[in-house]
Amino acid sequence: MSIKKNKILAGITFYLPPDDLSKRSIFAASRRRGYDATVKKILIFEEDEELSSMVEQAFCVSGGFKVMIYGVSARPLEKIRRFNPDAVILDLNISPVSGWDVIKMIRHDRVYCELPVVLVSGHYKSAADISSGYEDFCADGYVVKPFSPAVMVSLVKSILRRASKAPAPPTGSHFRFNGLLINQGRHEISSGRIKVNLTPMEFALFVHLSKNAGRICSRAELISVVDTRAGETTCTRAIDRHIASIRRKISGANVRIRSVYGGGYIMEESAHR
Repeated sequence: MSIKKNKILAGITFYLPPDDLSKRSIFAASRRRGYDATVKKILIFEEDEELSSMVEQAFCVSGGFKVMIYGVSARPLEKIRRFNPDAVILDLNISPVSGWDVIKMIRHDRVYCELPVVLVSGHYKSAADISSGYEDFCADGYVVKPFSPAVMVSLVKSILRRASKAPAPPTGSHFRFNGLLINQGRHEISSGRIKVNLTPMEFALFVHLSKNAGRICSRAELISVVDTRAGETTCTRAIDRHIASIRRKISGANVRIRSVYGGGYIMEESAHR
């Protein structure tokens, strides 16, 4: 077999597979390397058609991925809901909605707030920009242009692999707290016939706060709880969003989560009981 050299972009030589390497054989090779053959959907927001095409080809060569590319960012959440991706690669310089605004929309969306997002930029490349991407926007990855498409694929694989290793809670384990029945096996919180529906991360935080009721739990501690469970990196603002969502959902219960300035959060009995 011969390997064909493709175009050179920003000093990176990208190689395509030989013509007779079919998609079927790519998936077979993927399985031999030990990766999950389940198809993962990757949504790319990128104005540079040549770059996005090369990244798409890299995912194709790797096998096990379906890629959708948008060169513009109009109605980004609508596009995300339509494709329902497992991860998003987002160029910060895309228009008409900037990448910063797109990831902000994702992080505030009730359904897709935990969607893995890799930020890409050839303009915002300072240490402050990268730190802001991780800390303020809860990005799962930040890649500065120029970059290798193969490295991008490896990064996304790593993010998805960590996310897939979330340990399941023990079945049948449950306890009571201030009139609430917390079933860890079913991920359910109930008070009589009323059930509170929490996301997996919200449930993990609620259980930890409940088991440590009366004690201040720092944000760093809560981040470690979520990271241990989900196998991914979480930021302080994500914790604040999860806590705000939990508060809305348990507003009628006999417990409350109180903010402690400079400390974190504490679970305690509600004053209006």
